[in-house]
Amino acid sequence: LNTLIKYSGQKIKSKSRVVLNGSANGIDTNYFSPEGNNRSGRIKSKRRELGIQASDLVLMFVGRLCNDKGIPELLSAFNEMIPEYPNLKLLLVGPYDNTDPLSSDIRNEISRKCIHIGRVFNTEMPDFYRLADVVVCPSRREGFGVAAIESASCGTPVVASYVGGLIDAVEDGVSGLHCIPNSAIDLKKKLKVILDDSTYRLKLSLTGRARAQAKYARSNYDKFWMNIYYQSEKE
Repeated sequence: LNTLIKYSGQKIKSKSRVVLNGSANGIDTNYFSPEGNNRSGRIKSKRRELGIQASDLVLMFVGRLCNDKGIPELLSAFNEMIPEYPNLKLLLVGPYDNTDPLSSDIRNEISRKCIHIGRVFNTEMPDFYRLADVVVCPSRREGFGVAAIESASCGTPVVASYVGGLIDAVEDGVSGLHCIPNSAIDLKKKLKVILDDSTYRLKLSLTGRARAQAKYARSNYDKFWMNIYYQSEKE
């Protein structure tokens, strides 16, 4: 809506509204939930498979690996945090995007320092969200940010750039924290706030889950679109 106003003028503001909290379909909050079938055992098994120890802290990124998604800033922040958090792991879930290629230096760093597993089937994603301590969405621009909603619904806090759809997908202080786009310094600062305070991390987990259920449960979206359909049929 802000983009429409910017390019179309203020008159459109009084005639427009954002429906369904910015998402077209919502998510299945029963599927993306903190609890799963044999959750504890599955997460322990997944962490062992990835070489992640029980004492490790895990930052996770989900999406295309490219500049536009803020991978250079994420890697820079991660590198600066390692001396203070020697048990910190960076898990990257998603393929390289060769339409916006990362430099060879960054790709080499990823192969040496990170856990990169490429594409993952959607059926596996809840377990990945659950094993992470923080999901990071450092995009330089973003249409919406489904991963941020799925993560919060699984009870995992999010640090996301204050840009595009992530402004709505993440509520600062409720489902996570916003950071300044293109700033590894601010990204590191916000990650430390969550990692350094397990009580605050738990609070964000609970309030983020509640927000996802209230705003993004797919059942509410189905009812909305069915009402639109029946109204159009009557007209």
